[in-house]
Amino acid sequence: MDPSPTTYPLLSYVMSLLPFDGPAFNPQDPSATSSSTDPPHIVNQMPHLSSPNVLSSMIHAVSVVSQTRSFLQNLGPRPDHESVNMARSKLAEIVSSVTKSVEELGLCPRPLEVDLLEWRAFLVSEELEVRKEADKEKPTHRLILQLDEMHEAYEKLLKEAEQRLVKIYENTEKVGVNSQEVEEEVNEDVAMVLQETERRALERVELSERRIRVLPQAFGKING
Repeated sequence: MDPSPTTYPLLSYVMSLLPFDGPAFNPQDPSATSSSTDPPHIVNQMPHLSSPNVLSSMIHAVSVVSQTRSFLQNLGPRPDHESVNMARSKLAEIVSSVTKSVEELGLCPRPLEVDLLEWRAFLVSEELEVRKEADKEKPTHRLILQLDEMHEAYEKLLKEAEQRLVKIYENTEKVGVNSQEVEEEVNEDVAMVLQETERRALERVELSERRIRVLPQAFGKING
């Protein structure tokens, strides 16, 4: 569930400062959440990670990843390939069975003593019953596929977050750890959230944990 230190070294380090339980991370005291007296290897490679300003910006930049991790942690681990393939196969079988049953109903001859309208009503009722029974079998298999899709989306989110953190650090090396441009990376991320809000007409946008000194231009375009 946590980012792999091998694949996402920077993200893994930043996320390690955000434990599920325990006191919140204090950027003014980075060692407060670590039981080790020696700094992690990545800090030796990237010394600006010891800067509270840089760490604070990075932590705000990965807030969505942290929230998604907590959400998926409650849902459970990603299903294995065998389970996913089995779920797809079962759903395909259910659809095929329903199609076959409906076709067979349509081929049933109408008894002479039954009125045409009554017979049609009977066929409709039988088809609805077939579909109703099939729908009872689908949710379990659909949940497996949906959970797999959510974990797939999470992997994409991890990749994007790692790239964002690398960009923040690279800008820090260019302009210095105390430059406002480091904080502007966070504001760019906020602007992207607001643009997405404008497109999707979301009812609520949570920005309370993001350090915003000046509201981005996109904020004024949100429809109430």
